[in-house]
Amino acid sequence: MRKSLMFVLFLLFSTSHAMLITYQTVKGSAYPGEQTIYKVYIKNNENVSKRVYILRTSLWPSSVEPSYILDLGPYENETVTVRFSVPSDANRGGVLHQIEVRWDSESMLIPIISMVEIPAYGKVFISDLKVSPSVDPREGVHYNLSVTNNYGDLTIEVNVSVFDEFMVSSESFNLSLEKGVNEISDKLLIPRFTRPGNYTFKAALFYHGLLSEREENFSVVGYAELVKSVKEEYNLLGKSYVIVVENRGTVSGSTSISEELSPMDRYLMLSTNGKREGNNITWEAELGPWETKSFYYYVTFLPFWFVLFFIFLLLFVLYRMLQRVEVDKEVVEYSISEQGINMKIQVKVKNVWKGSVKDVKIYDPLPNISCKVLGYGVVEGTVVKRKGKNYVHWTIEEIRQGEEVILFYHLRINVGIIGKLVIEPTEVEYVSAGRQFLKKSNLLILKSE
Repeated sequence: MRKSLMFVLFLLFSTSHAMLITYQTVKGSAYPGEQTIYKVYIKNNENVSKRVYILRTSLWPSSVEPSYILDLGPYENETVTVRFSVPSDANRGGVLHQIEVRWDSESMLIPIISMVEIPAYGKVFISDLKVSPSVDPREGVHYNLSVTNNYGDLTIEVNVSVFDEFMVSSESFNLSLEKGVNEISDKLLIPRFTRPGNYTFKAALFYHGLLSEREENFSVVGYAELVKSVKEEYNLLGKSYVIVVENRGTVSGSTSISEELSPMDRYLMLSTNGKREGNNITWEAELGPWETKSFYYYVTFLPFWFVLFFIFLLLFVLYRMLQRVEVDKEVVEYSISEQGINMKIQVKVKNVWKGSVKDVKIYDPLPNISCKVLGYGVVEGTVVKRKGKNYVHWTIEEIRQGEEVILFYHLRINVGIIGKLVIEPTEVEYVSAGRQFLKKSNLLILKSE
């Protein structure tokens, strides 16, 4: 049966325009055992109170909600619902009803007439429909459907749907029927974000030109579904701990989160939007539907780095305090000629100790390739064999506090350099406060171009 849902406005005025009456057909057709429904709108257009009667003339039982007697104040309006119950033995066709509206001031009769069509029963029809009265949208709408088949075995298409003002969900499927009453139990999925409220479940089938349908009202309940995700990030400056809570439900929900802090986080915490309670941080919030909130705390590593920096600074100071000589080596002149590569190498030895250093022996290693020492600076040196290698050697009896000795020698490398040449550090042996020490310089790396 196709549901007839039409809107009819019919205006009737008394000669004095004392009343304005309209009506609306909410449900103009129904199966036997159901009801047809009409709404009547009445407005008092005068500045005096009126008593209004809503009377019905019909072969069917009828009712008026909220009452068939209305007391309307000046310019007041009221809406009543009139229902006609279709007898179980009603035949297909139209039935004439009459609704009369009377008011006492002028005692005038204004008839309102509507035609009611009774859909025909076919031999295959929906005889019963039951739906869960309260539905969680995450679980779907569970329903029980009874289909009466007065033919033999056959297959028909059934459509089930959920709607309010708009369609929410719909599904069609083929149903194999045996003769007699066939029971079907299933569920129709609806979107999980369906808002709370009242909805209508409708089942319909169409067979041999006849539509059979049934409707049941139900309510969708709201729910709060709070989803938590944690993001923890580290960098050189600290740590960020962020908790994101999202309400994927349809109503507001509250959340309370508690996180236990490690000893390091507890003492190095920089900031938080939560409440600290002993070793824990707690957050509380109310989240509306599809609302997201973030909770966090930040930990700084700056005190840790400050301690490390202080330790390294202390070690450096101690190192400098214990340092007795400084040794530095560099190439101060560099040229290429037909004879080879000529360079002037400078070695500096400085006494940074509070006393003198004595018996200073400087050993500067020569490259492990064909080379020759061409000369020295003010202080003469010699080439000696040591540890299987050739070294330029100087001996200085004493270097006083704050003094610096600068040594030179000219070196010719008789072959070309491919890639890079590494000259090992200069070694300085000396005696300070009766103890023997060894100090090395930086190494030299020569690259060919």
